[in-house]
Amino acid sequence: MLAGGIFSWLVLMPAIYFFGSHLSGPLYPGTVPVKDMLPSDLWRTYVRPMGAGAVAAAGLITLVRTLPTIFSAAEPQGREEGGAQARASAELLLHRGLGGSAADRRNVRTSVMSPAAATAPAPIGRT
Repeated sequence: MLAGGIFSWLVLMPAIYFFGSHLSGPLYPGTVPVKDMLPSDLWRTYVRPMGAGAVAAAGLITLVRTLPTIFSAAEPQGREEGGAQARASAELLLHRGLGGSAADRRNVRTSVMSPAAATAPAPIGRT
């Protein structure tokens, strides 16, 4: 933000004034000739819309660049080898005894194997 403000006040606005002051009429989107504008008018008419456009463009570029990640995260795990690898690594951890008690191991197994089973309530009489 600071760099953008410094750039706009020390480079962009003087350039707009330098090139626009030689024009006889207003420079679009302005309605007054540039040579008759105050610095605040230059800011409001030209620089602020450029900044808003730059922010919007950055947001769209970021969204386009992250779409593959979003789509890959949304696809089911079981379709590719990733689901099988996750199940195998979970079983390896369970067989090594890193899960704590038997109930903990069962909870880890159901959460890795079936996310729906992990969120379902436990049957009555079993913990």
